[in-house]
Amino acid sequence: MRAIQFFSDLSIPATGIPREIITPTSNPNWSVLSQEVYNIYVKHISTHIKHAAINVRQTERGELMKYFCDKLNSSRKMDGLQPISMGRMGRMLEKIPTKDLYYLKKVCDDAQNFSKKFWFELNPEKYKK
Repeated sequence: MRAIQFFSDLSIPATGIPREIITPTSNPNWSVLSQEVYNIYVKHISTHIKHAAINVRQTERGELMKYFCDKLNSSRKMDGLQPISMGRMGRMLEKIPTKDLYYLKKVCDDAQNFSKKFWFELNPEKYKK
């Protein structure tokens, strides 16, 4: 009975349906019309879920990868090189455990040249003569 009272008191400017048509006693298609009114005024559940899904996907490892990309891309931009994408960064760091990434971040932050130290720490044999 509360739903009938709610729908009968409701004015529906968005649909153009007069309030008299929505009452169950005046119209045999009342259930169809009430469903239309419900769909207009109630938001779909996915509008609430999408925002939560974005926050769930953020991880420590992803934040470190983004940090390395930002630091390296700033120096690469000055040298005229292409920026490193998150996909490429993920491929380079895929075999390194997360705890070692924190060590790599600390070592590179303490170095004079972040980029040079980063590439040396990833593959030291390549730079030893």
